[in-house]
Amino acid sequence: ATDRTEYDENFEEMLARADRTKLWTERLASHVETVLQPNLNERLEEFILTKLDQKTL
Repeated sequence: ATDRTEYDENFEEMLARADRTKLWTERLASHVETVLQPNLNERLEEFILTKLDQKTL
């Protein structure tokens, strides 16, 4: 059996904070397009065209 490495409590807190920061960064990045292109019709059109292009490849 392998032993789990015990980390310093401060280090574990930093790891948890880094995970939360990564999660929120990914959420924000996925919603940037909504801010840059607020017109729903244009976003939908681009989304559909992107999906169609992926299917033809």
